[in-house]
Amino acid sequence: MNDSKDKTVDGYTDMTKEQFKEETVTVTESINEEKEEYDSSTLPDGGYGWFIVLAAVIIQIIGLGVGQSWGVIQNHFDQHDFQNMTVQLSFVGTIANIFLNCFGPVAQLLLAVLHIRIVLAIAILLCTAGLLGASWSTEIWHLYLTQGVLYGMGESIIFYIVMSIVPEWFNKRRGLALGIASTGQSLGSLVSPLVITALTAKLDVQWCYRILSLMMFVSGTIACILFKERHTADHSSKKSPSKEKPKLRDIFQFRVLRNPTFILWCMADILFEGAYYVPYYFLPAHATYLQLSPEKGSALISVMSASNLCGRLFCGYVGDRIGHINTVIIYGFITMLTCLLMWTFAENYGLLMTFAGFFGFFGSAFLTLVSAVTAVVVGIDQLQSAFSAFLVVTVVCMLGPTAAASLELATAWKPFLSYELFTGFGYAVGVIFMLAVKLMIDKRFLKIV
Repeated sequence: MNDSKDKTVDGYTDMTKEQFKEETVTVTESINEEKEEYDSSTLPDGGYGWFIVLAAVIIQIIGLGVGQSWGVIQNHFDQHDFQNMTVQLSFVGTIANIFLNCFGPVAQLLLAVLHIRIVLAIAILLCTAGLLGASWSTEIWHLYLTQGVLYGMGESIIFYIVMSIVPEWFNKRRGLALGIASTGQSLGSLVSPLVITALTAKLDVQWCYRILSLMMFVSGTIACILFKERHTADHSSKKSPSKEKPKLRDIFQFRVLRNPTFILWCMADILFEGAYYVPYYFLPAHATYLQLSPEKGSALISVMSASNLCGRLFCGYVGDRIGHINTVIIYGFITMLTCLLMWTFAENYGLLMTFAGFFGFFGSAFLTLVSAVTAVVVGIDQLQSAFSAFLVVTVVCMLGPTAAASLELATAWKPFLSYELFTGFGYAVGVIFMLAVKLMIDKRFLKIV
């Protein structure tokens, strides 16, 4: 009797274990299926996300394009209003770029406590005030405060919102969406030099600034109407212009700075970006040195921006297929060759134009895919905090053009050779750091990352 009872109990116990294993497998599979369904529903790879991309393109045309075209305005000031003050003038663009990076955490904080449209409205007003204030500048330090500080803060908010919000609407097409969104800056860089040159020739630089400020306000208002965050779209009940006050530790997750792969990625960007802006700042001056007209100098920036537009689109498409980090490495290597083997031998307009085309197409992969690479390094959940920290850490790269100008003055090499070598070697070392990032993520060299 007792033996039978023991067997029954043992049999029941054994059967319970088997059932438990089966139930565990079933529940696990169910959770995985629900997770996949959740991921696909929250990242639709389309829908209203494409309107977000459109808004990003519109607001960047003036919001970032004018800053990219500073070399044209700088060349005008250097030839007319502030002669032989190239280094001092280069600080205008440097200051704007420093604020572009350093103001990122403030943009993140504003976005955490305010509705995205209110934050964008602040950015639009800052950019508009900066350009309008620059129209009344009579000293270089006036430009530091207006186009440097005010405009720089505004474009920082715009850049942060575009690069952190757009990826949240996409998954498999994230690279393509970022490529299309970043063409706004390229379109601005394409159109702005031509507009600036025409306005300064027919009117003057003061009215040029005023017209640009009006264009900024109009385009920014249109983009502001279109922009919204994904969680706002998913939870329509959250329509308040303000949000619950978050804790600072939830906004700024500085533990990402302890990630060695993230630090290597930051170092690579510093080298890439420090070199990237040099041709945009000094190609018009190189054209002037070769006794070419200001119109041809502006055309160099426009061609570089046009090829940049095409390059960003293609870069995003390629990145989705061969990996975002792989794309940055390949594009960076080609850009290095372009600078060292093409720009160094550019002694006429045709060669300068050829260099501008190649550099524009390949040079901006790291910018196009900056948030996609950051997401690969730290994960999409930490993207906003990591991207904010990334902007602050990499702020030193904005001294690149000023460092190149100082090197040019300190050396007795042929004119503009220091700019060419500075840019080429910046990309060369940046590629080495990106190879280290790739291997730290996955030691399989041919792995798609």
